[in-house]
Amino acid sequence: MHDRRTMAAVVIILIENTDQDHCMPRREIERRLLEDYEISIRRKTFGLIIRDIQEFGFTVVYDPHRRGYYLERFFLDQGEIILLCSMIHCLGFINIPESEQLIQKLMRLTSRYKNNELRMNIFRSNERKTLHQNFIIQVELLMNAIAKNRKVTFDYYHYDFDKELHQANTTMIIVEPRYITFANSEFYLVVTGGKHPGLMHYRLDRIENLRMLDIPCSQFDYTEDAAGYAGNQLFMFSGERISVTFLCEKRMLDYVIDQFGKEVPLYRTDDNHFEFTIRVTRIGAILFCSRFLDEMTIIFPEDLRDEMHDRLVAAANRHLLDISEF
Repeated sequence: MHDRRTMAAVVIILIENTDQDHCMPRREIERRLLEDYEISIRRKTFGLIIRDIQEFGFTVVYDPHRRGYYLERFFLDQGEIILLCSMIHCLGFINIPESEQLIQKLMRLTSRYKNNELRMNIFRSNERKTLHQNFIIQVELLMNAIAKNRKVTFDYYHYDFDKELHQANTTMIIVEPRYITFANSEFYLVVTGGKHPGLMHYRLDRIENLRMLDIPCSQFDYTEDAAGYAGNQLFMFSGERISVTFLCEKRMLDYVIDQFGKEVPLYRTDDNHFEFTIRVTRIGAILFCSRFLDEMTIIFPEDLRDEMHDRLVAAANRHLLDISEF
C-alpha cells in the first residue's frame, strides 16, 4: 500500500476539482500532486494508488469517454449541501463569521465548480443575523453540561427601545440544563430548577457569560421529549400549562397537524369543523387563537374563553378611540 500522504493528497485533489460533470485526466492529477504537494509518482504507480484509495472506502470512477477520473460523492449529495448551506445562511441566531465557517466546511465536500454555483445561490445579504459571537461555543458547553448532569449559570438579555440588548437579570441565573430544542425558527435551552416549577426555557442567542458549575443537577424524571415540549409551548411562553380545547374550521387541519403532530387528538364535530385539545400556557393559547380569529374559537376552559372575549372587546374599543386619547 502506498503512503497515506500521497493517497490523501489525491483524494483532496479529486474532492476539490471533480464531480460527476467534471473529470480530471491522470496527467493533470499528477501535475497537481507535484505542484501542490511536491509529490512525484510514476505512471505505473497511479493505478495502484487509485486501487488503494478505493480499498479505504472512496469510490473513484474512470470515465472512458472523457478520459478522466472523478470522486463519487458519498458524504452529502449536491441537494443536501445546498439545503444545509441555505438553512445556515437564513438562521438569524448564527452570526455572520460562524455562518461563513460552517458553510465553508460544507462546501469543502463539493468541487470548485459546484462551489461557485453554491455561492451564487446562497450568499445574499441577511440583515437579521445576530451579533452574538459565541453561539456555537455555547451550544458545545451546554451539551457538555447536559452530558455531565451539571448546573449552569448565565446572564439573559432582552431588547429595549434603543434596539440594543440589555441584561435582564439582576442576580445570577443558576439552572439545570435538560435539553436544547428548536421552535419558531429559534433554538431554546430547556431547563429545570428555575424561578418557576417544572420546565422553563431560554433563547440560546440571548444567553451570555455562560459557565458550567461543578454542582450536580437533581434527578430528572420528565418523560416529554424536547420536540414534544416545544410543540406544546405555543410561541415558547413560560408558565403553567393547562388543557385548552379549540374549535376550528376544517381548513386549519393541515396547520394543526403540522404544528402538533399526528398524535394530537381530533374530534370531528361536523363536515366543516373539528375540535382538538392541547396543554399550553394561557398566554400561548390566547395569542394562538388571536392569530386565527376567523378560523378558531376557544371553547374550554370557560374562564379562558371569557378572558379571550374580554381581550377582543378591549382591542375593538381601542381601535374606536381617537389616537390622541392614548
